[in-house]
Amino acid sequence: MKLPASFCLLGWFLSISTSPTAMGFSPKLSTSAKRTIRLQAAPVPGESCTGEKIAVVGATGYIGKSVVKESIRRGYPTAAVMRDVNKSKDEPKFQGATLQNFDVTDRESCLDGKLFPKGSVDVVVCCLASRTGTKSDSYAIDYQASLNCAEAAK
Repeated sequence: MKLPASFCLLGWFLSISTSPTAMGFSPKLSTSAKRTIRLQAAPVPGESCTGEKIAVVGATGYIGKSVVKESIRRGYPTAAVMRDVNKSKDEPKFQGATLQNFDVTDRESCLDGKLFPKGSVDVVVCCLASRTGTKSDSYAIDYQASLNCAEAAK
C-alpha cells in the first residue's frame, strides 16, 4: 500500500511526540502488523517516502524549523516559506532547503499563483502560528493566513 507523503512526514512526529506505552496504552497488534507499521514509519536518512516536493509555511517557527530539517533529512525537495529570508538564510536547519520569501497574509498574492506556482509543490505543511495569541492576531494568522495557504495549494 502506497502512503501519501503527508502520512510519511506526520509519522515522524507521531513517533517522537507520543509513545502508546508512555501514554498508558498498549495496542494489541499482530506480528505482521507491527512489522508493517515499523517499515512504514521508520525514517531512512537521505531517502524520501515517495519523492514529493514539500513546502513548509511558517518555517521559521519552532515546529516549522523542525519540519523543514526532517523533510530535508528524509530527502524531500523542500521549500521553506517565510516572511523574511534575510533573517533566516544562515539558519543551519534550512541547509538544503529552497528559501521562499512570501507574505501569506496577502490573500491576493496567495491566490494569484505566486505562492505555489503550478507544479512547484505536491504537499504543503502549514506550521503557521500567531505570535501574540490575541484574538485579532489569531484570526489573521491561525485562521486567515492558513486559509490563504490552503486555497493557494488547491
